Amino acid sequence: MEKKIQLLNDIFEVGLTDDDLEKDVEEVLPWDSFYIMEFLVKAEEEFHKRITIEEISGVGSIKELLQLMGNE
Repeated sequence: MEKKIQLLNDIFEVGLTDDDLEKDVEEVLPWDSFYIMEFLVKAEEEFHKRITIEEISGVGSIKELLQLMGNE
């Protein structure tokens, strides 16, 4: 989980912690198309997990976003 949070911190230039898991992504991340596309590419590179636009559009919380990234 820590590796996934660090990846989000690197991509979105934020400082997420475990305390942020239940927060809405739009509340704590700059959730725009540029960052989302970068996230999709990095998640595939790092975790070999392809995430579709349909999946990403259904994400509500940081925890859901981390779950989409799959198992480390």
